[in-house]
Amino acid sequence: MRKRGAALVLTAAVACNLAGCSGTAATKNETPKSDTAQSETTKEAGAQAEESKSEAAQTPAEGEVVIKYWYPWGGDSETWDLWRIEEFEKNNPGIKVEATYVPPDAGITNGKLMAAIASGNVPDVICAPNLLTYPMAAQGAFEDVSAAMEKLGRSRDDYQPSVQSLMDIDGAWYIMPMETDTQMLFINNEKAAAAGLDVSNPPKSISELDEWADKMTVKEGDDYTTMGFIPWIDGAETDVYNQAWYFGAQIYEDGKINLTDPDLVEMMNWQRKYAEKYNPEKIKSFASGFGGAFSPDHAFFTGKVAMTMNGNWFNNAIKQYVPDMDYTVVPMVVSDSHPELYGGSVLGVNTYCVPKGAKNIEAAAQFVDYIANAYIADDNNKTWYSTPTRKDVIDELTLVKENDERYSVIKNMVFNEHSNTPALCSIRSVMGQELISVRDKCLYEDKDPEPLLADLQGRMEKELQNTQ
Repeated sequence: MRKRGAALVLTAAVACNLAGCSGTAATKNETPKSDTAQSETTKEAGAQAEESKSEAAQTPAEGEVVIKYWYPWGGDSETWDLWRIEEFEKNNPGIKVEATYVPPDAGITNGKLMAAIASGNVPDVICAPNLLTYPMAAQGAFEDVSAAMEKLGRSRDDYQPSVQSLMDIDGAWYIMPMETDTQMLFINNEKAAAAGLDVSNPPKSISELDEWADKMTVKEGDDYTTMGFIPWIDGAETDVYNQAWYFGAQIYEDGKINLTDPDLVEMMNWQRKYAEKYNPEKIKSFASGFGGAFSPDHAFFTGKVAMTMNGNWFNNAIKQYVPDMDYTVVPMVVSDSHPELYGGSVLGVNTYCVPKGAKNIEAAAQFVDYIANAYIADDNNKTWYSTPTRKDVIDELTLVKENDERYSVIKNMVFNEHSNTPALCSIRSVMGQELISVRDKCLYEDKDPEPLLADLQGRMEKELQNTQ
């Protein structure tokens, strides 16, 4: 079986990817919800996936090690994942992978995995974004893979510096990162030119972004026909953690929660003032028909929003839905108070973990290490613009060898000294949702964020204590 190519209908990443984010928007590995988006190629890919599933379900030969793998991808990405399994089995005789599609909401966030751990009937390896795996790792839900990875000749130093903090929790190695996703600013060149703006000199600060957004906003009467930028569209891609990072906020550091950080307050007030300036109800009405990042009705595709913050995978969405669009990709803007952060990014990380009680730790580690190799990583990179976490793979990528302009921006962001995965703690997911609630009160109720954050600080400190 051949794996699917970039031309297939897009599939989004497990609830965030993302990006290491906590939100509701689809990202690169979630199956598109609309059947109308399916092409004949996609249907063929689905048939191939089913064929591969049947093959994977065959009884293993005597003496074979069978590892149970939960993967979160559907659609064409499922086909790709099953192709990776096929390649692994072909090159690793004696190990068979029994793959099961388990979306995060049906496996991790709803307690299915914890129930499996409690019963002793666990998969040998799972895949999920770091915002889900890190809190569980911090609470002891996974096996330490240090010995297994070292047996394969791997150390933490083999990986990008920006993801190494994920891999060392109290000296244990619970998380095996596969690839990173960045966030950036996408600019519609036609809209910029119409507003008299030069994309070769893009905005770098929040104040410059505000100026560009104002010039690119167009009204007919009292109604917007185009908005330059909306800070809170696209859900996960613009959640509070991410926005806070670009303002320099340190929400969690050295084991302590810091929700009263003045930089976080500043970020909340920026969005509050933004809503006030453009009228939050008018924005809500204007945005009511917007499609998600993997919909042909996304506001950036239709020209209703001239700039948007999104992840590297968005390049593939543009290729799919508006291949002729003239656009520019640049690093996300940063707070005027923290210009040193420009060029960096919040990183979302696709991760692999071995649940507590797994029977085949070494084989699971061997599987994860194999699918991180150069030729498999290269295909993923060409399609999604994700960056492999293994340093030895980077120079083998086709987009690197071709000096692809857009990927060069992404690669530089990944390796920027400031790029990281913020707020790594056991209550990251819970705290992220609470922060979104605070933000919404600022946007739609014009609340002062400072007392709201002070109250949340106390509640989250208690929540953190309960997990320790």
